[in-house]
Amino acid sequence: MIDRMNNPQSPSAAPVTEQDIGNLAPQLANYRSYWLGWGAESTRDDSVTWTRSGIAHPRLNAVLRVQDSDPESTLAAATDHFAGVPWLWELGDDTDPAIEKHLQERGIRQVGTTPVMALDLDSFALGDIPGDLTIEPFSPNADLSAWVDGYAASMGVSAAARESAIEAEGLRQSDGSLERFVGIIDGRIVGTAELLVSDGVAGIYLVATDAAFRGRGIATALTGWALNVAQEKGLRVATLQASTLGQPVYERMGFSVISHLRSFRV
Repeated sequence: MIDRMNNPQSPSAAPVTEQDIGNLAPQLANYRSYWLGWGAESTRDDSVTWTRSGIAHPRLNAVLRVQDSDPESTLAAATDHFAGVPWLWELGDDTDPAIEKHLQERGIRQVGTTPVMALDLDSFALGDIPGDLTIEPFSPNADLSAWVDGYAASMGVSAAARESAIEAEGLRQSDGSLERFVGIIDGRIVGTAELLVSDGVAGIYLVATDAAFRGRGIATALTGWALNVAQEKGLRVATLQASTLGQPVYERMGFSVISHLRSFRV
């Protein structure tokens, strides 16, 4: 496992560039950019980075990074800010270790880790697409309810949170940096994937497959499609955060684990 931030001051380290899968910094920046897009109610991106969607899903209300901030005041501010919604501390290697130590000392438990994975796009080749699957871009002007319904069950977005998710999706910036893709069989959306181009890398998000269609290569095909689009844009590095189900799929595609996000829940 590669586990390093870009450290140009280290005399013994080989030069690390933006187009190197070992350079974690732009990958975590891409990760923050994506999740900040869920901040329908509020976002903050300075010494403390957080996003609050207001949707009743802990992953959609989270502290994403803490730097140069007093741990106790940060904990108090976050606890106050996220009152009323489930939320997480979802922290990577660009967070000051003092905050994680403080959380643990206050009895706030770590509830999991999420692999950060990366792929050298120069070595990627798009594989076969299942014969009955059509992959199409999902227009930002299309009915977003169909988009949300395509991933809601897989991602744990409840029926009660559906309308809020649709609203949050509609508030995303339409600057062309985010592209949505859907997999369709017999006129039905059976899978989703997103590509976010930011910070010089390609971020892959919201890869989801309808439970009734799993095991047929749909997630692989959608991820590969998004990666191919990234290649065509001239990008060299792809990054994603993998679920337990997704990690073996991405490893087979050539992704490597380079770090982990650490999740804490009050």
